[in-house]
Amino acid sequence: MTEPRIEIHEPILHPKQQQVWDIVVNAPYDRTTIIGFGGAIGGSKSFVAAMLALRLSTDVPGNLILVGRKDFTDLHDTTMKLFDEICPEQYLSGPYGKTGRND
Repeated sequence: MTEPRIEIHEPILHPKQQQVWDIVVNAPYDRTTIIGFGGAIGGSKSFVAAMLALRLSTDVPGNLILVGRKDFTDLHDTTMKLFDEICPEQYLSGPYGKTGRND
């Protein structure tokens, strides 16, 4: 039995974030889409990346998503923490969820 699908609604974004969001969610599902999204500290890059990862994970079952940072410390201390905060609890289980990580 499959679990009910959780609807991830489009967040309120700044114009540059919205531009990235639109490119990614409107990209064809049968192709690889790579986006580089940079900028100053506090530009909400991690937020839009986390929201896109959630949206694409629910829209495309079996989808593989990579969100990276230059340094693992930054990935662990900010990006992963933010993702855990905004991700619905049922998505944080299993071998790739919060319980399966070696934090």
